[in-house]
Amino acid sequence: MTQTNDLALHFSGYTIAGISMGLSKPVLPHWQRFVFLWLYSLAIEVGQQYVPNRGFDLLDLLANGSGVILGLILYQWLARPIDRAITKAIAPNQKG
Repeated sequence: MTQTNDLALHFSGYTIAGISMGLSKPVLPHWQRFVFLWLYSLAIEVGQQYVPNRGFDLLDLLANGSGVILGLILYQWLARPIDRAITKAIAPNQKG
């Protein structure tokens, strides 16, 4: 796999993880969600040092972090308004 494809997979995977983290932990501040996912990706990269034919890659961490940021932004811009609309439709007397 080429380096560009690998970085695109890291970026897109962690974008989805950022959206998922937003949906599953909406009460956490964005910085805590980012730190959790980035530390998770760091742990995976460090663990790869001990897997044959794998290794630590700083560019992967950069792609992961960038993907998390985009995922959290997409959650903020897209998922939350959709969630509010659903909540309003289900329970119109509640604020949200």
